[in-house]
Amino acid sequence: MAYILNNCIVVTHGHWLHIRYSQMYHRNYPEIRGEGPTPRDAASHLLRRLTGALDFAHCPEERAEIEQALADIKAAWAVRLRQQPRRRDSKAAGEQPLFS
Repeated sequence: MAYILNNCIVVTHGHWLHIRYSQMYHRNYPEIRGEGPTPRDAASHLLRRLTGALDFAHCPEERAEIEQALADIKAAWAVRLRQQPRRRDSKAAGEQPLFS
């Protein structure tokens, strides 16, 4: 299953036998992919790889484009975290339950 976050981040989920994986990449840099067992891990891996790509930017314009990709990923992930519903067992943590 693949979906697009923030119109520029492509996220792919799947299973291989019993192993779950996620991949994530920015549309401007499809060759730089983040991978991990969860989307959070894939986003973290992608941020590390794009941050490493800043070291190899040849000109200020290229560096600005990579920094914009980093900002897009951080913004899309922040929106996704806000949209996730709370866990049903939040009552044990002292929070208000999702369902009354």
